[in-house]
Amino acid sequence: MDTKRPVSKLIVSEDFVDQRIDNYLFRELKGVPRSTIYRWLRTGQIRVNGKRKKPEYKLDARDEIRLPPMHLLERQPVDTPEQVDWLKAAILFEDTDILVLNKPAGLPVHGGSGHTAGAIELLRVLYNQPRMELVHRLDKDTSGCLLIAKKRQVLRPLMEQLQNKHLQKSYLALLKGCFSRNRRVQLSLLRTQNQHQDKMIIDEAGKASQTDFEVLQVYEDCTWVRAIIATGRMHQIRAHAKAIDHPIIGDTLYGEKEFNQSFAAKTGFHKLWLHAETLSFTHPLTDQPIELIAPLSAKQQQVLANLR
Repeated sequence: MDTKRPVSKLIVSEDFVDQRIDNYLFRELKGVPRSTIYRWLRTGQIRVNGKRKKPEYKLDARDEIRLPPMHLLERQPVDTPEQVDWLKAAILFEDTDILVLNKPAGLPVHGGSGHTAGAIELLRVLYNQPRMELVHRLDKDTSGCLLIAKKRQVLRPLMEQLQNKHLQKSYLALLKGCFSRNRRVQLSLLRTQNQHQDKMIIDEAGKASQTDFEVLQVYEDCTWVRAIIATGRMHQIRAHAKAIDHPIIGDTLYGEKEFNQSFAAKTGFHKLWLHAETLSFTHPLTDQPIELIAPLSAKQQQVLANLR
């Protein structure tokens, strides 16, 4: 079904400061032709803080980018009882202003032109609220807590909490190989692109990044950890895990293919073992502290229970 996504907005996080707006949009609007993005910039259909910008404009934190309506191929429209029930069951917290979803692995947070709708599009359809916006993002293959603002008046305060480190997150990950002591990784990350795919590499020219790996359980050939990030770089946990020679199991970009295939064949779980476990923040309108825990999927729990 070919539908039209309404006008929407993106809020720029600190991870993209100083990146050219055209390169940023190429990544965010996968599937939209570059010529179309350049045309939208040239004609003012894409605006930053209400103003026209040239393709070479360098982004700043909390820039608000207005996107024009665009056609979206929704291969999975939310019009079946099963989908409605699934979405509702995945909600961890909800009030009139905020929603937190336990996003499953494999579901992108947002879709692009010609792509299956992501979590935010599905929720906009379900609630008939086109102005719902993502406060932060998760990789498509990462499961767990995803914070969504139902109203514009709570989006910016939540974004500020994220920027000021008042919004806290922790992750669970299953890493290849065994280690028994907690590890702190402080390595700068630089964004690169290979065959139209973004990837982070360890490079002093990159941005300072810190990840703490807390060992929870050591198994025969893998280690179950909690990862706490002091910075929020793209793919940070995945790149840091690879840097210490313990890549996340199931990671097709940073992991080890043969080990991933062997582990998947043994356990029957073929997805990335990275889960956004906890989320804590202050409600911007009520000042209520909110702390949430996203449970692992039943399959993940079963696999962990059977590991030796």
